[in-house]
Amino acid sequence: MAYKSGWRVSLGLAGMGILGALLGSTVQHFYSLTQERSKAFEARQAEAYGAFLSAFDKSRMSQVARDEGRKEEAEQLKEEYELEVGAAVRRITVFGDKQVVEAIANWYRRDTLGPCTEVMNPEFAAWKAMREASLGRRQEVASTDLAAVAGRCILAVKQ
Repeated sequence: MAYKSGWRVSLGLAGMGILGALLGSTVQHFYSLTQERSKAFEARQAEAYGAFLSAFDKSRMSQVARDEGRKEEAEQLKEEYELEVGAAVRRITVFGDKQVVEAIANWYRRDTLGPCTEVMNPEFAAWKAMREASLGRRQEVASTDLAAVAGRCILAVKQ
């Protein structure tokens, strides 16, 4: 009888080892996926922030060209700036930290922004959904900030 009991203990220990190896490799796999996703997300953020900042070089170059009387070159640089900064801001709207989006919204509000149209509401809902899917609720921004950054307009707050 003692021999059979030892066999069962050995089989049980081997089973526990196999189970531990399977669970460990599964946990490691999901941890690796999470790490890779986090690194890719941080790369998107850094790229968006870098694109936003580098677009301002074209704005400065446009101003210099305007000051030197090169009007056509200044207009072309300004158009390029608008396209590049717009694309970067939209990436920041989805992938940027909450504080960055709020800071850009406050900065844009210093300009004279017009009111948002009703047609834009589905667009803002899509922006908000993309942001929530990418960052989760812990990085949720106010709809008014989202409208100021993504739509360059002031969202009417319903009372």
